[in-house]
Amino acid sequence: MGPLLLFLHVFRRAIKINTIFVSDYSLFMTDKQLNILKIALQLFANEGFHATSTSRIAKEAGVSEGLIFRHFTNKEGLLLAILKQGEDEMNTLFSPLFECTDPKQLIGK
Repeated sequence: MGPLLLFLHVFRRAIKINTIFVSDYSLFMTDKQLNILKIALQLFANEGFHATSTSRIAKEAGVSEGLIFRHFTNKEGLLLAILKQGEDEMNTLFSPLFECTDPKQLIGK
């Protein structure tokens, strides 16, 4: 499954799942949670989503697998948290451009 199809699949499933936990954790993530997301993103990118187990993510992140389930519910929840984090970063990066009404100022940014 290609990256776009994977994203669409997860997004479609996210609509069916209660994803409130993703929003809640994105505001108050601990260093361990951020490290889990970082390691998971690296492994998903290198190995693929389906080929990466939560036990491998836990081992690489130096945490228990139970901690991953506690914070992210399951592997799909972990991926949703990664996507949410990316969305938040993109919004932060591009929000000044969308708020700008003067084209000359926009070119300067």
